[in-house]
Amino acid sequence: MTAFTRIPLCLASMLALALVLLAPRPLEAGSPKPKYQLLYSFQGQPDGANPFAGLIMGTNGILYGTTKYGGAYDAGSVFSVDSSGKEAVIHSFPGSPDGQQPVAGLTSDSSGNFYGTTEIGGTGDCPVLGCGTVFKVDTKGTETVLYSFVGGMDGSFPVGSLIVDQNGSLYGTTSQGGSSKDYGTVFKLDQDGTESVLYSFTGRADGASPQASLIFDPSGNLYGTADSGGKYGHGVVFKLAPQPNGTWVETVLYSYKDSPDGAGPVGSLTWDEKRNLYGTTVEGGIKVSNRCRFGCGTVFELSVNGKETVLFRFRVGTGKYPEGAVIRDATGNLYGTAPRGGTRRGNSCCGLVFRVSSAGKETLLYKFTGGADGNNPSPNLLRDAAGNFYGTAEAGGQFISGTVFKLIP
Repeated sequence: MTAFTRIPLCLASMLALALVLLAPRPLEAGSPKPKYQLLYSFQGQPDGANPFAGLIMGTNGILYGTTKYGGAYDAGSVFSVDSSGKEAVIHSFPGSPDGQQPVAGLTSDSSGNFYGTTEIGGTGDCPVLGCGTVFKVDTKGTETVLYSFVGGMDGSFPVGSLIVDQNGSLYGTTSQGGSSKDYGTVFKLDQDGTESVLYSFTGRADGASPQASLIFDPSGNLYGTADSGGKYGHGVVFKLAPQPNGTWVETVLYSYKDSPDGAGPVGSLTWDEKRNLYGTTVEGGIKVSNRCRFGCGTVFELSVNGKETVLFRFRVGTGKYPEGAVIRDATGNLYGTAPRGGTRRGNSCCGLVFRVSSAGKETLLYKFTGGADGNNPSPNLLRDAAGNFYGTAEAGGQFISGTVFKLIP
């Protein structure tokens, strides 16, 4: 279904190089801004409401994603949108014992099945309507709960997307639960439904509350971010390495200090052909009283030896609180979204799509108005071979329930 489908670990290094060499042409400085196209406005029920995650694209060009609310039961949906803007609900979540509130994006396998997580729901005994689930939706639209978190050592409240290895095993994070109080986990789910906790965060120097998806390297190591914890309490970038005895060992690659380097890395990571990592922090950077008193966030690069470089520090007019991954093109430009800032209509309005060059110069590719075009763009853009960007906005649109959009270069 997508270029990120069931990638064998032995091909990971080839993929990393291909993503750089075969990427769409960059948007050069001074080129016209992309043209915005509204593909769909969510109505709430029965089609879905408030898409909190990005999209994936099938080989047929159809876009697939999730909404946190809406659907037939107002508990979230899995949906598709074709190139003409026609939307279809693939699955509506009814709540426990099924899942509820899918806030993460989807992952697909080579057979066209979709996999994802719901933040709550399932059969676990958590105070807020269940501890969350891992689910599968097959090509006929039939949903199966593969695992329900119980909220103990196994983890609870998964809010990140999943990744799939060459054996069909799923890997992800939970924002809470684990063996050390409620600081979160990294887990593996085998095809037979067996869940294994690869690592439980302690909330100390190792990090706490991972909220993003993971990435593999060619050796099978996992890399990710944790929103808090670390040496300074503002989050970490970490690596998990498998050991011969079946355990996994965590290494903290970087601990955030808040200002000026960043705080709260809640998005997933991207890397280049040299294995340098790129990402965002939701806070830190430049602090502005009453507007960004904790900082508006940053775009960063982390070298293979753990040296962090802040490529860009956001201000109110240039965006606020970036939460997602960035896309890197062949010349080193990084593309992403910020859910707030960009206009002067208030601290909560309205978000933007940005480009940051390798030299640290930001260009605003699109500023949302908060009206029919959407408000608060969700994390994680999708870019096709022609250089078009696709994404979702959590709110706004004709029915104030969010949108699916396209930016055409």
